[in-house]
Amino acid sequence: MQELLKSKEVIVSLIAAFAAVIAAIVAATATIIGPFLATVIFHDHSPTF
Repeated sequence: MQELLKSKEVIVSLIAAFAAVIAAIVAATATIIGPFLATVIFHDHSPTF
């Protein structure tokens, strides 16, 4: 029973780490693509590129 609980903790911590990595990737992607998307969507008259 104790070992099952331990393996469950390992799985939960792995999922948490995986979620943190995904969140970091999404944040970085949003930071890079965000201004570009805003320019495309809103047809900004002062493009940054």
